[in-house]
Amino acid sequence: MKAVQKGFTLIELMIVVAIIAILAAIAIPAYQDFMVRSAVSEMLVSASACKNNVAEYWQDKAAWPPTPADAGCSNVGTAKTLAPSVSAANGEVTVSASPTSSLGLKLGAGTDTLALAPSDGVAPGTLATPAPNQPIGEWICHPGAGGSSTTIAVKYLPSTCRP
Repeated sequence: MKAVQKGFTLIELMIVVAIIAILAAIAIPAYQDFMVRSAVSEMLVSASACKNNVAEYWQDKAAWPPTPADAGCSNVGTAKTLAPSVSAANGEVTVSASPTSSLGLKLGAGTDTLALAPSDGVAPGTLATPAPNQPIGEWICHPGAGGSSTTIAVKYLPSTCRP
């Protein structure tokens, strides 16, 4: 009489372990990139209130705000130590992650700034200062946009900031 096999053979178990290892090798880096992208999206959200205030200041006074306080921007950081600031020269709103925060450590030193630069929107995707008392047509945040000081790698930027 033939004995009935009970359980799995060693080969079957090794195949299952190999499949799980391959899936983990693909999923873990993708998840880490996702976490960085979500934190960079948070940077964009923290700049949005300041962005609106800068646009109102430009529309009202036909000049860029000299300080973040004049624009009505808060310099209080979030839980990830993100604090928006405004450049008086061109109205650019920048948000930087603290180098010691988890996001700053993942991005690396010197690559942790997201900048939103105002443009007239006539030529989409290019930086051009709007005329005085004219609305800001678009905000450009991708690196290499002719003056944008975004230093974050394109793969981590939200889709609205990709060229």
